[in-house]
Amino acid sequence: MSEARHITPGPWVAAHVDSQKLPIFPDAKCPKPIRIHSGAGAVADVFYEPDDVAEATMRANARLIAAAPELLKALASLADLTSCVEQPEDAAIAEEFNRAVINAAQAIRRATLPFGGAKHGETK
Repeated sequence: MSEARHITPGPWVAAHVDSQKLPIFPDAKCPKPIRIHSGAGAVADVFYEPDDVAEATMRANARLIAAAPELLKALASLADLTSCVEQPEDAAIAEEFNRAVINAAQAIRRATLPFGGAKHGETK
């Protein structure tokens, strides 16, 4: 997780901001943009057009983004522990376990992948 050291440390918090105070979109149609921020400052802004995405979806997306540092840390901890766990004897459970380990490794890699030379979100 070499790129993880560049991630703004959590916790991140999601809160509504006045769209008139956002320098990039002072005339945005989004009535209640949400800013994700940490103790170090703004991390991201979440917008929606009233006809595009429901406000409840925007809030859910903002909460997910705000939880990202804790989710990444928890997933990395679980992935580290998988080497200490014996393979389940049941073949179906073992297959599910192995698939979960691979999915976790891919998600961690996508979250920590550098932006140079590879497509963002690449999992291979």
